[in-house]
Amino acid sequence: MDSLTIEQTYEPKRSRFVPLLTRIGDALLRVGRSPVRLDLECLPDHIKRDLGFLDGREPHYDLDLLR
Repeated sequence: MDSLTIEQTYEPKRSRFVPLLTRIGDALLRVGRSPVRLDLECLPDHIKRDLGFLDGREPHYDLDLLR
């Protein structure tokens, strides 16, 4: 062969179980997670003030997101 080189690429075959194992792994990760909550009683007053919790108004909730 002169200047042409024939290269063979090796592509491993994907197992048909890979998508199933991926879904099982994702489900297990979701089960172990708990929602992150902000404990306002543990925060110092200057952080509460910066977040707007000490301005005398009630917290604002987006009710449109709950629909």
